[in-house]
Amino acid sequence: MPVLVDDLVKDVTYIILNHTDHDPNSDGQVRRALDAVLQEMVLETQFAAFKKYDSFTTAVGDSAYAMPEDYVQCLSYGLQYAAAPFRTLDWISERDFLESEMERNQTSGEPVRFFITHKSEATGRWQFRLHPTPASAITINRCYLSKPQSVAKTVAGADTMLDPRFPEERIRGLACKAATHFPQYLDPHTTDKLLMHYATAVRGMSNKSEPIAGNVLQKRAYGGPARLRGIALPTINITSIRT
Repeated sequence: MPVLVDDLVKDVTYIILNHTDHDPNSDGQVRRALDAVLQEMVLETQFAAFKKYDSFTTAVGDSAYAMPEDYVQCLSYGLQYAAAPFRTLDWISERDFLESEMERNQTSGEPVRFFITHKSEATGRWQFRLHPTPASAITINRCYLSKPQSVAKTVAGADTMLDPRFPEERIRGLACKAATHFPQYLDPHTTDKLLMHYATAVRGMSNKSEPIAGNVLQKRAYGGPARLRGIALPTINITSIRT
């Protein structure tokens, strides 16, 4: 079931301010907090729904390439030849590469390793280098963790949906951790509860090797702010967090 970002904002607003009314003073801050936690949860758990595959073809004499716009980090085999010998390229750090003899000993041939270099100032995309520099055109498959759709710049009333790849049963953890970005409104006991629920959500995502499917979707659907007034779901009831 699609989840409105506005409903998540109301969740966090309720936790920190005890109401679900639109608050123009905190709305943007809450959206940025939700976005930061969303990105954090996907990176920390490497949730399978955010895994992506693509491929690119090398150009003769060119060692520098760009990762996709939504790239977060390489997963599984990372980079691998699309045809025989189906070699998986070794990842090394740029520092290790520069401090080694690799660059001077072998400069052209079939790439056997890669390293991430920097983010492009023009495009914001991560850049990487292959070594040795390709001496022929080679198609290379790529497996990487992708970014969830950002909610930082969403606006109230636009009916923007949370990235559908994010598991519904972990939305509570997302809202709880986002609320901890506003410690001025929380007492230590409440903060501990919120972090506990977040940790539970992260463990649940980390234990999933595949995106949510089947009987998971048969749980009570996420119902927006109405459930904040006493409708308990299988995991936690946000109305109890502040008690």
